[in-house]
Amino acid sequence: MLRATDIQQILIQSNSMERVQQAQQQHADMQQRYFSVQLSEERKNLKETVKTTQETAKSKIKNKEEEEKQQKRENREDTYSGKAEMAHEKDTSEKIEHDRIDHGGLIDIKV
Repeated sequence: MLRATDIQQILIQSNSMERVQQAQQQHADMQQRYFSVQLSEERKNLKETVKTTQETAKSKIKNKEEEEKQQKRENREDTYSGKAEMAHEKDTSEKIEHDRIDHGGLIDIKV
């Protein structure tokens, strides 16, 4: 059987139990709100920032490599064409000097 003091004790404890239960429910709500705020901030940051994916990084590297190859080709061509021009000029000047010598022209003497 229940006694009168037991009922009073139960009523007193019910108030404290109600507060504990409310705190537990509010804690879950607060965690959910906090998570929601963090998620919305992360979405906002993702929208504002430019994404750098591996594909764009790979394409940049590929473009740089192609540019370097093109520059090397151009340098080789310039070097080759420069050598060819120098050889052509040398051949031409030798022919001119040879023609001058054959025809009694000038003789280039260095002292």
